[in-house]
Amino acid sequence: MSSLQLTLSMPTRIKSNPESYIKPLNMNRLEGRMLRLPISHGNEILFVGDLGSDLEYWFGLIRALADFGTVTMPDLPGMGGMDSFYKIGKVPSIDSYSDYLASFFKLRFKRQRIIIVAVGFGFVVATRMLERYPSIKERVKMVISLAGYADFEDFASNKFRLRIYALLAGILRYRPLSIFVHPIILNEGMFRWLFLAKADQSLSPGSLSQFKFKLQRLASMDKRSFAAIAYELSRFTNCGGRVDLPVWQVDLPSLFIDRNKTEQHLCVIFSGFYLLPLNRRVNRYPELRDKRSAAYYLPQALKQRLMS
Repeated sequence: MSSLQLTLSMPTRIKSNPESYIKPLNMNRLEGRMLRLPISHGNEILFVGDLGSDLEYWFGLIRALADFGTVTMPDLPGMGGMDSFYKIGKVPSIDSYSDYLASFFKLRFKRQRIIIVAVGFGFVVATRMLERYPSIKERVKMVISLAGYADFEDFASNKFRLRIYALLAGILRYRPLSIFVHPIILNEGMFRWLFLAKADQSLSPGSLSQFKFKLQRLASMDKRSFAAIAYELSRFTNCGGRVDLPVWQVDLPSLFIDRNKTEQHLCVIFSGFYLLPLNRRVNRYPELRDKRSAAYYLPQALKQRLMS
């Protein structure tokens, strides 16, 4: 058995407290945090979270990934408590986030070849980075998407609802209006309505737990940045670029993403596409703080690939 296989079969013991692995991150005059779980051998994994999520939110999943290598996750500007792009006079956009992620990549990974694991909007950013920075693409071994998407057509909402979302986001991204409208629109009552309208169900105990988690995530991010990104996502596409790498798509159950359209778009962008199905069940994101539960989102086929 090789030293790599031995290391992977006997993972380093990791503390259950995420604060033990969080360090300050100062980049491009923006102050935030980064989380890094180091081990002595194995892969270098860059983890990019979804909209409105902080480092603590993904800690269980990061612990599960740490069985296969060293995992590094940076805050994204305007999310998880990091300063927003507005602080330095920049408008939040997919391009600005991809530039930020590219800067972080060049700062933290000098010579290593890495694996990218990205969730939702984080996958959008990572894809745009690979399209815009060919030199980074050459240093990536593997791209893994968890509920990632590639085009506004991937959203399962009907066109009318998307227009309403885009209209609200378009209003909230402007500072003069956002000062007055944020307290009215971005509140628990409004998000309860949006959640129920999409889920088409009453708030059962499990749904209520998921809903409260969404509110916690919302509280940790800059609302104006969220509005700017939501507006761009209502009309964006990553299908104009090409990434000569295969992508492994973990097929998470989702009320919001059209699986078939996403697969078509990812096949246009990436040189190869591999679907990793999960047992169909409701995607309960609160589980992501617990390692054992979060490991469910890493299919056995993916674990074997990470160990190879």
